Amino acid sequence: MVDTTPSVMSALVIDCRSDTVTKPNKEMRQAMYDSVDEGVGDDVFGDDELVLNLEARLAMMFGKEKAVFVPSGTMANLIAVSVHCEKRGSEYICGSASHITLYEQGSGATIGGAHPRQIPNEQDGTMNIEHILDSIRVEDDHFPTTRVVCLEQTHNKCGGRVLKQSYVDEVCDKVKSATTKGDDDDENRVKIHMDGARIWNACIKNKVSLKDAVAKCDSVSVCLSKAVGAPIGSVILGTESFIRKCKRLRKALGGGMRQVGVLAAAAHVGVDAWEQNVTKANRLALLFAKGVEKIENIKVCGPVESNLVILSFQHLKKDVTIHEIVAWLKKKYGVLVTVFGAPYPFNDPNSIRVAFHYQITEDEVDFAVSSFKVAAWEKTESKKK
Repeated sequence: MVDTTPSVMSALVIDCRSDTVTKPNKEMRQAMYDSVDEGVGDDVFGDDELVLNLEARLAMMFGKEKAVFVPSGTMANLIAVSVHCEKRGSEYICGSASHITLYEQGSGATIGGAHPRQIPNEQDGTMNIEHILDSIRVEDDHFPTTRVVCLEQTHNKCGGRVLKQSYVDEVCDKVKSATTKGDDDDENRVKIHMDGARIWNACIKNKVSLKDAVAKCDSVSVCLSKAVGAPIGSVILGTESFIRKCKRLRKALGGGMRQVGVLAAAAHVGVDAWEQNVTKANRLALLFAKGVEKIENIKVCGPVESNLVILSFQHLKKDVTIHEIVAWLKKKYGVLVTVFGAPYPFNDPNSIRVAFHYQITEDEVDFAVSSFKVAAWEKTESKKK
């Protein structure tokens, strides 16, 4: 067992800012190298075999007709929401603490021209189903027309909380039932978009397949650079006609790339190992949480259900800020984390997010716990000191 005290491992850099920070592993790099001889073409012309194969593979895994590769999750959500809201005067419903609301520059409105109808997220990441149904507009010249409800799995700002599969299915069923006027009116009913950036982690927690996780959703965005560990990319999934519109809008947004098969090759390797890697990331998060919850003046905020841990420093010394603690952890011990802050989900300005991925080791988790213990000792007030 490696000695994990800060003095021994201080030369390490343990990057827990996000699961986007993984580096392409040896297998990915080899696949990228080999990809030039395995069908790399021009994706805008539609003849890059590797990305076409990746799209077909993910469509099959998630049980959807088609998929399209895009550079980022933010672009994936923007495209999906904009296609659902392609008619002027459209509106999308989203949680007040959702990634779409907080971290995507309001792109659905500023670029897509759709109105965001925000309703409160509960601390577990859900939105009250009755609130969702009440927020769907009736036909009235005063109102925008509700086109889509956006869910998020896992829910980042609520601490990586996992929406229960029963909740997802109930939202889908009730929204469909409430907005379908007849058997032939499916085109006009309110749709469900799943921001599934970390849906991989949710499937491990919920013990459901990828296909079952989104079976009742109309569209899904799935990140490949988070849980899967690929260097770049997300995919949008949905019906063939929906994805055709997405691909057209992708081009308008500058997301049509050329020899993207180089990236698709790395993504294939990540998808091959997604279950074991995501299971490891979720397990490391629990291991870390169990370690830091024993430290005086550190509080783990809410249950740990995926690869994210939110913690809060209590009783900070005078003139010490949470930003200073984050900078101190980086400078002194090479432990990189991010300030989470208020107002969501716990109204705690002294909270930090610690994200785990498959390239972190158990020894590094132990070292991170030790570093936080020193931080709490030096930066907070205690009767024991």
